Amino acid sequence: MGESEEVLPKATPRQAMRYFHVAGHLHLGLSLVLGKVYSESDLQRRCRGDHQKLQRLQDIISEGDLLTPAAPPTPKASGKRKTEPPGIRPARSGCGSRFS
Repeated sequence: MGESEEVLPKATPRQAMRYFHVAGHLHLGLSLVLGKVYSESDLQRRCRGDHQKLQRLQDIISEGDLLTPAAPPTPKASGKRKTEPPGIRPARSGCGSRFS
C-alpha cells in the first residue's frame, strides 16, 4: 500500500484508580468537602476541562499536602428501607381503623 499508515500508540494498561483525602481547601472551585475521599477521575471531572485547573490539581496531588493518598471509600447503605416488589402490599391488620 503506497500510502503511509499512521501508527497509533499502544494502549497502556489502565492505571489503578487512585483516591485522595481532602486535607485542606484547594481554592479551585471544585465543591469539595473537607475530610471526604474522592477518586482522581472525579477530581479531574470536576475541573470541567479547564486546563489551568487540571494542571493546578496535578501540582496539588504531587505536593501531597492538601490531597493525601487514601484507601477507596467503603460503600454506604442507601438508607432506604427494603420494600416489597411493586404491586405486592403487606396484609393489613386490624378492623380498618388507622389509629388502633
